Amino acid sequence: MIDVGLGYPGAQEYLDAQLEVVDHLGTLHEQIARLDPAPPTSELVRLAEAFPVAPINFALSTRAALAATRGALDQISPIMKGQLASSRIVLHALLRVALIGAGRVVFTLGPDDPEVRLQNVKIVLAQESRSMAQALDAFAEFGSHGLKPDEAYVAEHRRLDRLIREGTPRLGEGSVLLSMADVIGRALAAEGKPDVGDDPKLLAEQVTWTWHTYSGLAHGFAWPWLLPGTTADRTMPGDYVADLGIVVATAHIAFQKTLERLGA
Repeated sequence: MIDVGLGYPGAQEYLDAQLEVVDHLGTLHEQIARLDPAPPTSELVRLAEAFPVAPINFALSTRAALAATRGALDQISPIMKGQLASSRIVLHALLRVALIGAGRVVFTLGPDDPEVRLQNVKIVLAQESRSMAQALDAFAEFGSHGLKPDEAYVAEHRRLDRLIREGTPRLGEGSVLLSMADVIGRALAAEGKPDVGDDPKLLAEQVTWTWHTYSGLAHGFAWPWLLPGTTADRTMPGDYVADLGIVVATAHIAFQKTLERLGA
């Protein structure tokens, strides 16, 4: 069993409750899978069709994010139960994947205002397209024909990438993160869950802290070990169980909102 700080009162009970929610996410994910392809009158289809020039279909992007979220949390669960040998860095990396996947879905499908949802979808699609463009630019220089993409394929993506990024705010990763954290914080507060609090600003700050810290750990950086509140052996910054609770709550909202936008 990996020591994640379960010594304080109520920690084990809180962890057990989070892992029960993770099990429930599997049920929600199966409901979403049964609605593929999405109903043509659903909000998910409306949002996807609003950006026909996007190189990546928004509905497909959403399903990929949900699959990453569930896959990561499904691995965390047996590790936390002591059923699977692992290490702290694996727990850190998996929680980062789950937060990024769930965060993108809440950012796009969570806001009540349909115009805000449209704006956020375009930001996410432009961000994903930029990531793909950077990869294709690197792949285009390969000497191996087995890995090198077709020139026409690369040219078409570059054309579509320019179109989807037209009129999209040129937000850096940090700005997008802050916007996502704000939306996630508001969504968590609106849920009224007593276990994660109800102050949107504080929740957004915790999401931002988790995002940056766990990204640093997943990159193999040492700076997260230097933060206040790390364990004596400097490999567990913050409170993993509390961070897990925030991510699980975010994931729950992501799956619920997806079902809602599918018309289920």
